[in-house]
Amino acid sequence: MSKPRKSSSRRAGTTVWFISGIIALISVFLSALLVVNQARERQSLYSRLNQIQDEREDALGEYSRLLIERWTLSNHARVHRIGETELDLVFPSIDRTIAVFPQTAGTEPGSVPIERDGTTAGGVRSQGELTSADTELAP
Repeated sequence: MSKPRKSSSRRAGTTVWFISGIIALISVFLSALLVVNQARERQSLYSRLNQIQDEREDALGEYSRLLIERWTLSNHARVHRIGETELDLVFPSIDRTIAVFPQTAGTEPGSVPIERDGTTAGGVRSQGELTSADTELAP
């Protein structure tokens, strides 16, 4: 009777080692899957970081251009204000303004072709046909 006991204890020991081996293989496989998943996630996050840094650089460049534009516009307004307040400069009235048009094909130098509606080729009314809208100046 001792032989069957020896054989059953041997089977139990083999079964335990077999189950332990399968659990170890499954653990190694799951660990490998987790490592691959973490590598993909790291790569995705690094790609997103590069994209955000590029967007940041673009935004900083645009901000710099906007600062330069604001500085340029403020200088123009300052020059305009100083010209009006300190130097008493004003825009000329419409009757002191002369429109110069480029010579078009088929016209004499200095002449301006007049359209049927009384405007010149550039859309300006011929002299003597100025309206109140023509004499108003925009600020």
